[in-house]
Amino acid sequence: MDIKCVVCGEPWDAWGVNHGDMAAWEARLFKLGSGCPCCEGIGDFEPKTISDIENGDDDPILRLNAWEDKQDGKAPKWEKPKPIVFWECDGCGVQVIGDPELPENHEDYLQYHTRPGTLAYNCEYGSHKFHTLIDIEKEPHHTFENGVKVCPFCHNVCEGCGADLALNVEFGDMYNEGLPFYANGDSYFHEPFCYDCFSSLCKKCERLPDDCTCCHECDKTEWDCTCNDEDNED
Repeated sequence: MDIKCVVCGEPWDAWGVNHGDMAAWEARLFKLGSGCPCCEGIGDFEPKTISDIENGDDDPILRLNAWEDKQDGKAPKWEKPKPIVFWECDGCGVQVIGDPELPENHEDYLQYHTRPGTLAYNCEYGSHKFHTLIDIEKEPHHTFENGVKVCPFCHNVCEGCGADLALNVEFGDMYNEGLPFYANGDSYFHEPFCYDCFSSLCKKCERLPDDCTCCHECDKTEWDCTCNDEDNED
C-alpha cells in the first residue's frame, strides 16, 4: 500500500519508506509532514478522499495530522540534518561522526570525517580511515588525564616503558602525560619515548641503558672496545 506525501501527493510504498527507499532523515521528515525527496517540501497537495491519507498499516490519522501541521506551518523544514560530531582527535583533527542518512543501528552509521586543512586530510594520512576503521566508536579511542583525545592512528606508546603517548599533539610542558620525545629530535626515523625514558638514552648510540653497548671510556662500541682486553694491559 502506498503512502502519499502530504506536501506534493507523491505516492510512496509504505514498506519502502522504512526500508531504504528514503534515507533515515528523509523518512522522519516525511512522516512529520515536511515533504518527500521528490518535492523537498514544496507543493500544495490537499487530500480529497480517504485513500489520500492512507498510512500503510498505521493509523491514517497520523497522515491527517501531518497534513494539518504542514498547513499550519508547524511541520519541520525539509532540510538534511548536519552530521553529529561525537569527538575530534587532537592529534590529526579527524572527527567521528554519525551519518544522518543512516539509522543509528546501521553498521556504517559511525564514520571518520577528514576535514580539509587538518593533518588527517593530508597525503601522509591518506589511508587514515583504513587504518582505524574497525575502531570507530562514539567515545575517543584514548583520552589522557589532561583531556587530550586521540584516535588509533595518533595513539602510540613509549618504546621504553609502554606509556601512552599522543603523536602530533603539542602539550607544551615536557612533563605532561602523553608528550613524545625522539632520539636526535627526529620523529621520522625514531620511535617515540616518554620523557623519563628519553632522558635515560645513551648520548652516543641513542639506545636505552639495557640495549646500550657503548664503552664510555674509549667512545667505541662493545665489540670494538679494547679497554678491558687483557692483551692490552700494561
